[in-house]
Amino acid sequence: MQTIQIFEHQKLPLGGYFKEKHRKALLKLNELHSFHYLEATANGVAFKNYVGIVQIDDLTIEILPKIDNQESDKDQWRDVLLDMLKITRKVKAYDTEYASVKRRNSNLLEVYLDMFLREVDGLQKRGLSKQYRLQTSNILALKGKLELAGHISKNLVHKERFYTTHQVYDHQHLIHQVLRKAIEIVLGLTRNSYLSAAAGRVHMSFPEVECSGVSLHTFKKIHLSRKTRHYEKALELAQIIISNYSPSIRSGDSKMLALLFNMNSLWEQYVFELLKRGQKKGGYEVSKPSKLLFAIGAYSLQPDMFIDFGDKRKVIVDTKWKIPSKQKASMGDLRQIYTYNHYWEASRGILLYPGTQNDSEWMLYDDDQEKTAL
Repeated sequence: MQTIQIFEHQKLPLGGYFKEKHRKALLKLNELHSFHYLEATANGVAFKNYVGIVQIDDLTIEILPKIDNQESDKDQWRDVLLDMLKITRKVKAYDTEYASVKRRNSNLLEVYLDMFLREVDGLQKRGLSKQYRLQTSNILALKGKLELAGHISKNLVHKERFYTTHQVYDHQHLIHQVLRKAIEIVLGLTRNSYLSAAAGRVHMSFPEVECSGVSLHTFKKIHLSRKTRHYEKALELAQIIISNYSPSIRSGDSKMLALLFNMNSLWEQYVFELLKRGQKKGGYEVSKPSKLLFAIGAYSLQPDMFIDFGDKRKVIVDTKWKIPSKQKASMGDLRQIYTYNHYWEASRGILLYPGTQNDSEWMLYDDDQEKTAL
C-alpha cells in the first residue's frame, strides 16, 4: 500500500504512485458526487475544500486541512483533523485510545477500520444476538405452515419430507447482514498487515449470513431494541464504510473507499461544539438559526450560530475557514456580518477565522471600546 499526503486546495500531478487509472477513478467519484471534491487539470487533479482520505486499490490519498502557505507538519495537521472529527462527533464511536493501531502511524481510513473491527470483535465476545425469522424449506418434520403447492412439486418422490414455512431462531437478520457486508469490504480493501489479520479473524468467526443484497436502504429497515442497542456504534461505522465504498468505478475495475468532509462545514460544527461545551460555565446559550435570511437556488444567506447571553444581548457568529489577508476581514465578509446583525438585531457580530501559531493576538472592540482577546 502506497500513501500520498496532500493538503486541501493543492494539485496532485500524475507521476510516481499516482497513475492514470487512479486519476480516472477520482474523476468518476467526483462526477458521482456532483463535482464537489476536485477539479480536473491537464496532468492530474486539483482538490477543493474537502478533506479526508481516498483509497483506490493499492493507493491511499490523504487530504489534510491547511489554512496557511507555510511549510507544515503533515502529521500535525492529520492530528488536527482527527481531533475535529472527534469533537464534531462525525463518528460517535470515535475513540482516542488506540490499543493496536498507533495514531502517528495510521492514516484516517485505518483509524476508522480499526474502530469498526474492534467494535465487532467486542460484540462477538459479548455474544451475538439471535432473532426469529420465517424460512421456507424442505424439512424432515412437519412444523409451521405446509406449503401445499411446493410440497407436491418438490416431494413426489421424497415422501418423508415436508415443504413448510416455519420460524427459525438464528443469526440471519439485517443487523448481522450489514456487519458481514462491512467486514467483507474491510477484508478486501485493507493492506495494513495488522488490520488484514484482524479482519481475517473477525471474518472467520462471524456467522455466515447472506449479505449480497445489503445497501444503504437496508439501514432504514433496522430498528434497534433494548437487546440490540449495543450494536449502535458498530452499525454507525458499518454505514460509513458501506456508504463510501465504490466497488467498481466505470472507468475501470478499481475498488475505492472515500471518506471526505467539507472543511467549511467541519470548522463551523467544530466551533459550535466547543461553544456548547462552555455554555454552563460561560452563562450563555448557543444555537443554530431556525430560518434563512435569503435563499435562491443553491445559494443562501444564514449565520452559523447565535450566542444568547440574556438581557437581550445576542451575538451572531459566522465562521470562515481561511486566513484573511493581513489579518483584516474582507469587505464581503464585513457586509455579510453587518447584514446578519441588522436583520436579527444582534448586539455584536463576530467573524471567526482559524488562527496559526504565528498569528498575533486579535482584539475585539465592543461599543464601549472595551478590548476582549480572541
